[in-house]
Amino acid sequence: MIGLKLQGGGGAIQFEVDDVAFRTTLLNFYRHSQKSLSEVIRSQARLVATNLVFQTQPFGGSKAVSGQDASGKALGEGAVNRDIRKVYKLPSDIFQDVARTSLNAARGFVKLIKDRKLDEARKILTRINIPHSLSLAFVQEFDGGQSHREARAPIPRRPRIRRQQNALSIVADKAPLKNYIKEVQKRVGIAKSGWAACAIQLGGTRGRSGSQGNEQQSVPAWVKRHAGGKGGGSVIDRSMSAGDAFVDMINHVPWIANCLSAGQQQRALDIQRVKMETAIESALNYEAGRDGFK
Repeated sequence: MIGLKLQGGGGAIQFEVDDVAFRTTLLNFYRHSQKSLSEVIRSQARLVATNLVFQTQPFGGSKAVSGQDASGKALGEGAVNRDIRKVYKLPSDIFQDVARTSLNAARGFVKLIKDRKLDEARKILTRINIPHSLSLAFVQEFDGGQSHREARAPIPRRPRIRRQQNALSIVADKAPLKNYIKEVQKRVGIAKSGWAACAIQLGGTRGRSGSQGNEQQSVPAWVKRHAGGKGGGSVIDRSMSAGDAFVDMINHVPWIANCLSAGQQQRALDIQRVKMETAIESALNYEAGRDGFK
């Protein structure tokens, strides 16, 4: 069998996927292969790990295709940008909100920000009827991301900003905020990379040709770069056991369970099961033709 195990921080989230249909197909595939059972289990586990990369959020392929959905990287980076920009606002973002009460106040607010008279700028906001979404926001220099980190839902929940998050900071300068967004976007793919780390330990993150020329995607570089760091994954290899041979793949990213549902786990197994069934059928058709039965 191939056991797939997800493990959260402190072992709080831990369960296995053991699919009977997958095991049956795996053993049948072994009987039609010229490899040892250990080799078959390891190779199929590696390909399941690759499937799990693409079943884990953010979804999408390794790269965007013209006229089709955006890549997982682009989707993840877009989500990061939206989350951070919920927490941080620029003076230009709230100009219209202030101007609805007083255009002069809005112009004065922006000028005070440019002159770095931040306390006076905040006083303007307290004097007018600003929207509730800005009532908690401090007017300040960029705080290095502290407000963003404090606003994120804590682990083991997936660290994302709440949908109805109010602004916490109105920053004077766009440049440091933009740089911070880029830095956080570099972390996109950490949840996926736990599976990439497992695939690496089992032989690599490459895909392979599927049936009818279809190609199984290899793990993209933007995911692999995290493997071995925060995106930890480990493998328990019992594929050579005399009794019940198996491989356990463990994704140690604390919020993995919020990025990968049971249905998505099953999908990763089903994809590989179908590929094995197709390979078996092709082998049988080849043998039938070789022996003159076709």
